[in-house]
Amino acid sequence: SWDEGGIDASAGDLNNDGMVDLVISAPQRDSPNSLAEAGAVYVFFGPIASGNIGALDSDRAYGGQEEFGRQGTYLAVVPEGTGAGFGLIIVGSTDALGGACEVFVLGEDAPSGVLSDAAISRVSGRGVEAVGPVTTLDDISEDGIGNFAIGAPGAESGAGEVVIGKVDMEGSYTLSDFPVVFRGEVAQEGLGWIMAGGGDLDGDKVSDILIGSPH
Repeated sequence: SWDEGGIDASAGDLNNDGMVDLVISAPQRDSPNSLAEAGAVYVFFGPIASGNIGALDSDRAYGGQEEFGRQGTYLAVVPEGTGAGFGLIIVGSTDALGGACEVFVLGEDAPSGVLSDAAISRVSGRGVEAVGPVTTLDDISEDGIGNFAIGAPGAESGAGEVVIGKVDMEGSYTLSDFPVVFRGEVAQEGLGWIMAGGGDLDGDKVSDILIGSPH
């Protein structure tokens, strides 16, 4: 069983070999050390074999580090060549217990293991203001470094915030380390609950972002 496998999936050329690679999550999968619903993320380097594939067929596997953390609820892939020097996998979660979640950024050559150990950078919320939704963007700051967006739908009494990070960042961060680009207007609006980015909707050659709000 995938245990909610395929709830999110993302594709891109992580290792710059001309093949599309696939990342699939299983947020409700228990960790190898029996942490309930810690979540898991599986990486399949292309070419992808035809037929039925499962977790044991993956080239890399990463497990969540907290019980009911549900890592992998959100995924994004940053292909190599966007300024980081290698491909990236960005993993977000929605904690089933309502706690503060984290976003992890992994390099494409990170060895299998626990997400928090394999990550080259991590972003956490402020207190109980969970972060989790993620999406990739192009180089919106036009400095040669790609960007990605992080949603914090519980921030500011649930109004929600969206911040922008850079693909070459390393280390540990909180929401307070980023300028807020978008903020919801009313409490419990939940801005940033779902996002999509990377396209150029208005033809100005700058990446655009779509941001959803459930309330």
